[in-house]
Amino acid sequence: MGEENIMGKVYDFSRFAESPRETQRQKPIDNTTDITVAKNKEKILKKENNKRSITMFFVALVFLAFFALLLNSKANLTGLSDKIITEQQSLAELEAENTRLNMELEAKMSTRNVEEYAKNVLGMQKVDPSQIERILGATEDKAEISGDRTNSILDLFK
Repeated sequence: MGEENIMGKVYDFSRFAESPRETQRQKPIDNTTDITVAKNKEKILKKENNKRSITMFFVALVFLAFFALLLNSKANLTGLSDKIITEQQSLAELEAENTRLNMELEAKMSTRNVEEYAKNVLGMQKVDPSQIERILGATEDKAEISGDRTNSILDLFK
């Protein structure tokens, strides 16, 4: 008897016994109620699945829109890069032509070319020392006022 008391105190088997609540849960109340509850659960699951599907569709649509925007911006960037390269090539060509034209202008404006043009086309010739005549003028500068004038300040304002 001493051993049973010890065993009963150490192991409480009453905790593992079925409670009246659990026995009520396990018993089906009515078959029609179970079918209705199952149908309601199915409807709720279908609504949740529809909500998830719609949400996933819109999330995929947003990602698709972002991807399309990314592709569009990359295409624009590529087009602008090509345009920049074309304009840089055009600029290099124009700079080369500018350099060539400046060199041509310098060649035409050289002293030798100007002298040849003046001699051959205009018929000019270099000045000979015998052609130079020196004119000597008065050594002092003079100013002469003509007519009768009075030296009045009032005459200046007339």
